[in-house]
Amino acid sequence: MLYTTGVPSNIGFNAQVGNIANGGTKDFKVLVGDSNLNQLYPFDATYGGEITVSANVGTLTRTAGSIGFQSGNTVKYQFPQSPSLPVNGAYTPVELAFTLSDDDSVNNTARACTITVSVTYKANPSVTTSSTATKTITGTLN
Repeated sequence: MLYTTGVPSNIGFNAQVGNIANGGTKDFKVLVGDSNLNQLYPFDATYGGEITVSANVGTLTRTAGSIGFQSGNTVKYQFPQSPSLPVNGAYTPVELAFTLSDDDSVNNTARACTITVSVTYKANPSVTTSSTATKTITGTLN
């Protein structure tokens, strides 16, 4: 039996920003799922389901081959019209992969960095407004 809640209860990063050296980069992954680590429900993109990853400083780039798309200095993912079923038959959470790069390798001034994941969702088609869940991680970009 599959249990889905439609609410992004789990938003997790695989790493903290920490201290990224001058001219350096760091790879990240973020996982978004419901309380049972399933894809969010409903899956219909017309409900307004979208994940946006952004950073206040530096350059954020989607990892080649990963899901989602690049939109300026953000990585976005829109929920598909129907869920994807992996081989094991479970509805898996969404995982986005991206890289944060120092965009000013000449200047070695430390800058506070915040990566924010925002998940916009509607629990069902009868709801007229979207809700947003966010999670942030912070560190320093030199």
